[in-house]
Amino acid sequence: MSAGKKIFPEVVESASGCEGVAVGIPSREWGQMLVWVGAPGFDSNQIALKWEALPSWQRPKHVLEHVIPYLSSGKPDRQAVARWATQELDLR
Repeated sequence: MSAGKKIFPEVVESASGCEGVAVGIPSREWGQMLVWVGAPGFDSNQIALKWEALPSWQRPKHVLEHVIPYLSSGKPDRQAVARWATQELDLR
């Protein structure tokens, strides 16, 4: 939830077309805000164009670049990504 709207991270991830993780992190203004963390080497201009098809409230507030950690199950470690993004944006 961000500003009272339900955001599905998988929609944002799918729309990006490249390796990355969408996570919600705490925000004083929005309650939570969506941040997208892309694997090194992604093209931010290309992703921005793809996200234009999404409603404005469903687009990430910040886009960061970082190595995506994975769990033993092969899924992205969303908690680790959210912790890193919170620190990176200094929102502790």
